Amino acid sequence: MTRRGVYGSISRVFPNNFETTFDLPTPTFSAEKRYATNVPLQRLFFLNSPFVERQADGLAQRVRDSGNDEAQVRRAFAIAFQREPTSAELQASLEFLHQRVAETPQTLTGNSIAAKPETPGVATAPAAAPSSDPLKWLCWALLSSNEFLFVN
Repeated sequence: MTRRGVYGSISRVFPNNFETTFDLPTPTFSAEKRYATNVPLQRLFFLNSPFVERQADGLAQRVRDSGNDEAQVRRAFAIAFQREPTSAELQASLEFLHQRVAETPQTLTGNSIAAKPETPGVATAPAAAPSSDPLKWLCWALLSSNEFLFVN
């Protein structure tokens, strides 16, 4: 079974907002097993986080030199998922890249959720101004997908 793990120090007095967002168990108790959880705060973190936005921008820069749009999509999938996109995924991704800039989703950054988080740990600062780069938005979607987060 393939697993991903993150190890680090945990403060019992001052919990980290990032760890709280991802439902870290209370460090004062020991547990034999970490139960998988998926709460709305986790998804909001990926949609509003300046960190995830920077990673998406970095991924877009990596795949930009791959050639035409199809080659860029294939490279992005290879990096993010270690596989080729299905024909439906490839088609949907290419259609997304060819949308007019005005149709590009611009509510993921700079909105009221990112600017004024009411729940600790969702976002500490608003993300940068919305980008009109569809390749960056595609990479952001790949990095925010369940397939990227979980190893089967």
